[in-house]
Amino acid sequence: MQGLGPDRETHIRLAAGVLKIEALNQGGGYSLGSGVLVAPGVVATNCHVTRRAVRVHVLQGGVRQPATAQAADMAGDLCLLQVAGLYGTPVPLAPPDSLQPGDEVVAVGYTGGLAPYASSGTLVGRQQLGGSEVLRTSTVFSSGASGGGLFDSQGRLQGLLTFRLRGSEGHTFAVPARLADAAAYAPVAPLAGLAFWEVSAQVPAVGLQASEPAPTPLSEAEQLLFNAPHLASLRLPATLEYRYTERGGAAGPQDDSASVQLSRSEQGRCCAASARYLSGARALRLPDLPEASANPVLLYFLEHQIRQLQAATGGQAAHFRRRIRLALAEAGTQPERITLPWAGREVQAQRVQISPYLADPQRHRFERWAATRYTFILSEQVPGMVLQLSARLAQGDTATEQTLSLQTNPATPR
Repeated sequence: MQGLGPDRETHIRLAAGVLKIEALNQGGGYSLGSGVLVAPGVVATNCHVTRRAVRVHVLQGGVRQPATAQAADMAGDLCLLQVAGLYGTPVPLAPPDSLQPGDEVVAVGYTGGLAPYASSGTLVGRQQLGGSEVLRTSTVFSSGASGGGLFDSQGRLQGLLTFRLRGSEGHTFAVPARLADAAAYAPVAPLAGLAFWEVSAQVPAVGLQASEPAPTPLSEAEQLLFNAPHLASLRLPATLEYRYTERGGAAGPQDDSASVQLSRSEQGRCCAASARYLSGARALRLPDLPEASANPVLLYFLEHQIRQLQAATGGQAAHFRRRIRLALAEAGTQPERITLPWAGREVQAQRVQISPYLADPQRHRFERWAATRYTFILSEQVPGMVLQLSARLAQGDTATEQTLSLQTNPATPR
């Protein structure tokens, strides 16, 4: 089940042990990744997530906890962070070499930096790369998931999500969770050297080209959409209601709705989230999120758009996700301050617009949809911050537009 992972119970159980990591890098930029709680107060992640960091925070239940020390095996891309104040049960570790080709696996990481995102697949095989072993899987993950967990069918940690093939939407790779390989703990500071899979001279020997590290400094647009505490001002429990409209399509005007139900997590924090997104043939099956600080309606909206493109073009969903993230990461993509009416009053908002497929080297494969433009409007003065999301495709004198708009409801900010 691409993108949504295993059943609800298993998803919640696995996601509880996977945490979000923010690294403040030299020069002031941020990198975003994932980590796994492997022992009380100890989080395992990839060193390429933290290697430029002067400070690292681990997010759990919307609370940022500082890492006080780091044990690093930079060449093996395995780092351990000491973090006080974490709660929950550490994930169980799998015995070495217990995973065999064909075995089912689940990858869980903060793809997109929004919430734990699960992808099911199988172990394709074990390979040697640059003198180190890697686990090649059919799971899908992208930016933000590096350092997340690769779990077997028993919920045991087999490896850390690490890299994917450059230019490929297919197989992804994890490093085995051999925690004893990390060095002694030292204060958090930038790390020297490269991970084994980044040593380009080694890559052609096994026919692989590794991608660039998943975490990159977040742009202002990414910070606004994926890293801002959208839900912090809500009184819980709360429900966010959205109206969906589609105009200009072949099927004529379409109207529908979506809702996000928010409550306190099992640890009493904000926010556990469940959702209903559209109805009938358009309905999108969604995972419950055990903990979210950003509004998950953004993830649902983009997932709906990506699946429509995938169905219409036969393209890979991971490719469209990557194009959207690249467009948001571009330096020229800056939020624009605007004023809009909502609930009988004027609210201050920020608008982000991207056209992620115009410069896509693969646009010839889906030329009809290349001009799609996404608009994101967020405001701190409305519940959940997400005021309106839209996708517009202009073709000659006609245009198709799908819009998701926040409705007035009792979920008001404090």
